[in-house]
Amino acid sequence: MNRLGFWICGMLLSCALSAQTVVFVGTEYENEFGRGILKTRSGACFIILPNHVVGEDPSGTFRIYGEKARLSSATFVQSFPNDLAVLRITGGEEQYCTQWSLHPEYHLAIEQITSCYLEVINVSGSIDKKPAEIVGTDDMTLQIRLKGDAAILKGMSGSSVFAQYGGARTYLGMLMEVDEGIGLVLQADNIMAIVDEFFVEKKVKGPVDSLSLNQEKSYYLDQLKSDIKFINNHFKSIQNGSGRSLANDFSLFVGHIQNTYNAPPEWIKTDNRKKTSCQNAMKEIMALAEECRRIIEKNPDRWDVDATPPISLMLIYLEEIETTLKL
Repeated sequence: MNRLGFWICGMLLSCALSAQTVVFVGTEYENEFGRGILKTRSGACFIILPNHVVGEDPSGTFRIYGEKARLSSATFVQSFPNDLAVLRITGGEEQYCTQWSLHPEYHLAIEQITSCYLEVINVSGSIDKKPAEIVGTDDMTLQIRLKGDAAILKGMSGSSVFAQYGGARTYLGMLMEVDEGIGLVLQADNIMAIVDEFFVEKKVKGPVDSLSLNQEKSYYLDQLKSDIKFINNHFKSIQNGSGRSLANDFSLFVGHIQNTYNAPPEWIKTDNRKKTSCQNAMKEIMALAEECRRIIEKNPDRWDVDATPPISLMLIYLEEIETTLKL
């Protein structure tokens, strides 16, 4: 196994925790907008955001602007307690959507962290990272204040709060409202407790669920196709020498790979041949991730120099999984 593999995976361990992607959410009303965070389920891409951003009539189409000004459309799915809602992306350009997890030491991080930043994405796709300090906590929220003369403005609702913890970008929660300059942030563990059941991967039970089974297969294959396309696009950038600037994008992608392909999908586990083939390919992908981690730790400024062979291998294994599942 060559060095490139060590790079792709170094990101895997930390990126499963830091792969959250923020988006700008526009409504049918020009002056009504907010932000949200992406999360995938069964190959489909959803947005978690404050319900008040959705408004009283959520029947329209929402405009979703991601990094690099990617534009998608979304529709309302469901409201949840504590002013949360979920939208589903239904068209337009692909967004970078992953099945991320909270930091395993989230509660310890909340106790220790005093400085953080509010990540506010703009319609243009640019992201402003506004330094902030945590000035209070309770069972549900963090209270933050932006540093300097910066202020939390209308329309920032749904923006994500992050901090560096243990060397990783760590998601702390979502801005819900502001009161006399203090931002009230719903803690990330509470967000996940509220929407967790919605994001549980649906398992098929018996022949009566054949439609659900077909949907699960379709979602999974669509995600696989999207991931192969992502590698091909980044591979071209690396080959033409511009890949070094994309290290952050690829590190997020690696975290997504670790979460998505660490085990065969439930719906093929009764087919031993397919299951074994997928397990073997996924084992290689996980090994490549660990190789990547070592490369990036050793010399993060030169990751793209040794990246071509491992990325090629990862692409081959993903295509192998795709071929197996289509049989």
